[in-house]
Amino acid sequence: MYQEVMKNNPGVNLGTEDTRRFGDLLLKNNKPDEAIATFQALEERSDPRDVRALAEVYYGLGSAYFEKKDYAKAKENLEKFNTKDFGWYPNRGLAMIMLGKIAAAQGDSTTAKKILGTTARSQTNSGEIKARALIALGDLLAKENMMVPDPKDPSKLNAAACYERAEVIIGLSDPPLGRKALDKAKKMYEEAGRAKALERVNKKIETEYQGVQPEK
Repeated sequence: MYQEVMKNNPGVNLGTEDTRRFGDLLLKNNKPDEAIATFQALEERSDPRDVRALAEVYYGLGSAYFEKKDYAKAKENLEKFNTKDFGWYPNRGLAMIMLGKIAAAQGDSTTAKKILGTTARSQTNSGEIKARALIALGDLLAKENMMVPDPKDPSKLNAAACYERAEVIIGLSDPPLGRKALDKAKKMYEEAGRAKALERVNKKIETEYQGVQPEK
């Protein structure tokens, strides 16, 4: 719908909410450059005192630059978003997850772990946000070969534990996300040769996620 509106009315100025939806649609269709132009246009025509518009601009630009892997500009916009009084914004948790992933991509593992861990523990975040933060944290730990519990120190942070905790938090409220988390835990146990843990995870997948395709 939005693409037709813009195509047939190139000079139209969409409202803040419609601009966000149009920008999101562009991102879902792998058009980050067009999304960036859309959010930049919103910034240019918006009153600088319009906090709703600014929230959409900074989050939208941050998301679009993140998709382009332009992490410097993504970070710049997401940090603007986080320093403003946008605590009410529904995607604030997702912005933090992106900042954590950016830190990891830039080689700052300590900051990435801190951001993702804090996001996963926050009482104000939804179960979905906590689960996604834990999955992102697990991915980072897996890259650092911290895949499964250390027999000498079972409490030590590891990827498999993060994935399984994510599944517990999201449960069956989002089956594709829960299945994704368990599949990741399964892979960790397979690579580490942890037969008992692998059997446990496989049993849960078979009994609770039969027929469920993991989120891509």
